[in-house]
Amino acid sequence: MEFLDNKLLIAVVGLVAFYLAYKFFSLSNKSDNKSERIYQEHLDKILKSDEYKVKGRFE
Repeated sequence: MEFLDNKLLIAVVGLVAFYLAYKFFSLSNKSDNKSERIYQEHLDKILKSDEYKVKGRFE
């Protein structure tokens, strides 16, 4: 029985470690999401301004 208890303890510790890692990375993704959104807005603004310039030249 002691061997099974050790396996159970290792499994529980492993699950807790994976859960904590998941929480840590999901928290860090939330802060990255804001900077990613700002980056995407700037990129869209640049692409749209270039698109209008190109449309004006060829129309």
